[in-house]
Amino acid sequence: MKEQKKETKRYAPGEFVEAGIYWNRKKALDFVFMAEEGGKLPEAAAGTYRKIHPLVLMGVGPFIGLGFIVFLPVAVPAVLAHQGWKWMERRLGERVVQPTGARRTIQ
Repeated sequence: MKEQKKETKRYAPGEFVEAGIYWNRKKALDFVFMAEEGGKLPEAAAGTYRKIHPLVLMGVGPFIGLGFIVFLPVAVPAVLAHQGWKWMERRLGERVVQPTGARRTIQ
């Protein structure tokens, strides 16, 4: 006897859906929460939505939080360094970008 896979139904943006939690796979963290009476999914989104069980979201939530905890200590100094570099370029002009002794020719 063959096992049949249970395929979850996909919902298009703008479609009227019943109450629940819907996830857009194109935008990884795009969760839409529908109230008891249901409603329309956002039309501006690309891709399709799938209804997920609340326990799935509760199981995945800590991993999403862990991603932020690991990523932010790296991202914040990188963004600050980039902004500092851009600020120095504006303040000091091309001297920051050009190595010592290099000359720029204008054609």
